[in-house]
Amino acid sequence: MSVTSSIKSRASVATVPDASFTMVAALDVGTAYSGYAYAYRKEMDEGMDNVIVNNPWSSADKSTTTYKTPTQLLLNEKREFEAFGYEAQKRYAELHQQGRHERCFYFKKFRSKIASGQAGIPGEALRLALESEVASVYCQNMKGVGKLPIHSPGCTYVVADIGGGITDIVLHQKRTDGRLKEMNKGGGCLVGSSHVENSFLQFLVRIFGAPAVREFLDECQIEVIDILKQFEMAKKGMISDQAKPLSIGIPVGLERICRKKNHGEDLSVIVQRSMYRDKAKLADNTLHIDVTICREFFNSACLEIAKCIRNVLLDHNAKECTMLILVGGMASSTIVQDILKQELESKTKIQRIIVPPEPELAVLKVK
Repeated sequence: MSVTSSIKSRASVATVPDASFTMVAALDVGTAYSGYAYAYRKEMDEGMDNVIVNNPWSSADKSTTTYKTPTQLLLNEKREFEAFGYEAQKRYAELHQQGRHERCFYFKKFRSKIASGQAGIPGEALRLALESEVASVYCQNMKGVGKLPIHSPGCTYVVADIGGGITDIVLHQKRTDGRLKEMNKGGGCLVGSSHVENSFLQFLVRIFGAPAVREFLDECQIEVIDILKQFEMAKKGMISDQAKPLSIGIPVGLERICRKKNHGEDLSVIVQRSMYRDKAKLADNTLHIDVTICREFFNSACLEIAKCIRNVLLDHNAKECTMLILVGGMASSTIVQDILKQELESKTKIQRIIVPPEPELAVLKVK
């Protein structure tokens, strides 16, 4: 299946490669996470079950397992490639312990330019695809979900791909010949899962103070990685009707800095003195955060995404659009789904929100 457009194309979506290729690989280099998948050319037409996705990656301490690896890059002192993903985290921690980390270059949650030649990919073998468009093709071909309205010719729907730092939004229509027609110039916003992480950091600022948190972020980079990894995994495990508090271990460095900034006061006293004294408790160096606060971490990002979707729905081509498809890593969160339902199903023409299985892999598993 391919995407056609009544406007100037923004990318080439080639889901049926040249017959000379025996294998097709997909690379998804995201702001927060990256992954890959591949399939043999002769098996592609048989379905997405034949698309082989990389095995789940694990962090060095095995506490974290994800379908994609973090978009984190480590270069050595010569600015040469050293490691990527969880391996970059591990190697950077080792260099930090050896006191050699200041000679290296550690990047995370960055956007990259296409440099296929340097990666050894011939230009004629490279196809670029917009994530939201590819995700739309994925949803048209996914199995085990029965007949969906989006499969019917003439159906118009919105796809929102919520990534790490960007949400891409596209309006598609299923044509009578089975192809997809792009009905708008595309939209979106610079909002994604990283904004939920920023809300968590602002929460720490409001409890421990900006000077303490700023010093912690600047001087305790390994422990920063650890606490954000804790939050990421706790965030992924949260459900909309959860009653249990979210628990985050407080790093030694943050405790030390807070004591220094507050004349030796115990961390529990600092928490009790904060504006969250009724919503956050400290026990055994673990911060237990009330679920009402945790949901607030998602609010600002989701409200901005809902606003962008409403703007797309104002397009004259969207007057018959009643369905929204959510893909991307953040789409798997039931909290995100609930907020968007509240904001869209009662305030716009959207009547149904569809989330495919494994929405974080939607871009990679297109046949």
